[in-house]
Formats: sequence, structure tokens, C-alpha cells
Amino acid sequence: MNPLEERLNRLETRVTRYRNFNILLCILLVAVVTVAQTGVDVIRTKKLEIVNDAGQTVVELRSLLGEGRVFVNSADGKVKVGIGSHHENGGIDLFNSTQARVVNLSSVDEEGVVVVCSADGKPKVAIGSQHGKGGIGILNSTQKSVVELASLNNDGIVVVRSADGEMKVRLASIHKQGWINIFNSTQKSVAGLTSFDNEGTLFVNSADGEMKVYIASDQGKGGIKVFNRTQQPVVHLFSSDGEGRVFVESADGKKGNILFPDKDMP
Repeated sequence: MNPLEERLNRLETRVTRYRNFNILLCILLVAVVTVAQTGVDVIRTKKLEIVNDAGQTVVELRSLLGEGRVFVNSADGKVKVGIGSHHENGGIDLFNSTQARVVNLSSVDEEGVVVVCSADGKPKVAIGSQHGKGGIGILNSTQKSVVELASLNNDGIVVVRSADGEMKVRLASIHKQGWINIFNSTQKSVAGLTSFDNEGTLFVNSADGEMKVYIASDQGKGGIKVFNRTQQPVVHLFSSDGEGRVFVESADGKKGNILFPDKDMP
């Protein structure tokens, strides 16, 4: 075969390839137009990626451990939002520039939970519903809960804890009465303020939680009681008929009026 025939044969082969490619392209165009006109009921795939002009994946839909996941990425390919299902619970995660999770919205035991994290991904605030009751927890750097706000028996309660998680202050509403309690290192209430019959009460306890001083208003009259170690009131200070009274009582219950001795303690 001379050189001219070889060139003709190569040219014919190239023309055939171009014709076949054009036919295939026409078929694909017809298919795309048909799909666009008629629509597609189902697209089945294990992974679907949407890329930007630079070819970087910015949205990814895929299955992970048998469950669905959606990831939304920044232009540099870092995950910013994650949406998925895990053990029958749904969740949404928000990530910062270092890929640490900083916000999580999820369901736990059929109820909603929101967790806000620090820049390094450690939980700092948790907001949730448990057994139909709402609550907010604030955590310190060691992941100990140091402040808690919740509802208890349809009343509000606030608990402030030490760095190691021990309760130190409790503010609560109980049976329509306000309460403030202060606790020591053994979790005993050593001081408290409350309201009783719409009047104020203050008490001071010993280290083991026994009442030692009781200050209250009763029917518009102020009074103070001091208790001994057997919880017997031994000193009484109060007002009566617009005048002050002081009673000192022995351990066996005998009373002595050191002011106005001709009058008895009411």
C-alpha cells in the first residue's frame, strides 16, 4: 500500500470515529431533552456530589453506616453543615473553620436537644427537653455542669455548682413559695431564705444541716429564734403589742423573760 492509500485509510477511519461520536452525542442530547420534558421519578445512587466552578465538592449526599447524610462544604472543601440520621435520631451539626463541631441540634429519646460548643468542640451549653420538662445546663472547661435551669413539678429551679460539680446554691419555686438555699462541701443546707404564708423567713444551719437560727415575720411581727444542739429553741426575740420581747429558755424548756418579766411569752 502506497503512502497515499495509507493516508486515505487513516482519514476514513477518523471520519468514521467522528460520525460515531456525533451519533452518540445526538442520542445523549435527545435523552437529556426527553428527561427534562418528562421528568425522572427516581434517581438511585450511593453518593451524589455537587461541585462548584473550581471542581470542589460543595454539597454531598451519601449513605453512611446504612443511614442518610448530607454535607454542605465551603469553597475550600471544609464541612460547615452536616445533616443526618443516627440510630433513628435526626441531627444537624454546624462546624467552624477548624472542623470542630460548635452547634448540634438532635433528638434524644424522642425529645429535642441543642448543644453549643466552644471553638475546640467541647460542649458549653445544653438546652433540651426530658420527660416533657425543659432544661438548660452550662458546663465549665472540665465538662462539669456548673449552672442548671430547669422545671420541676411545673415550678422553676436554678442550681449553681462548684467547679467539681457540687451544688452550692439552689433557687426554686416550691408550692408557690420562693426558696434560696446555700450548701456546704458536704452538700448540707447551711443557710436559706424562703417565704411562708406570704412573709419572709431566713434560717442558718450548722455544718450537719441542723437549724440554729431562725428569723421570720409572722402576721406582721418580726421574730428570731436560736436553737441548741438538740434542736430546742433557747433564745426568743420578738415583738408583741408593739414592744420588744426577749425570752431565754433552758435546755429542759423552762422559760425566763429577761425583758418585761411580768409578761409571759406568747
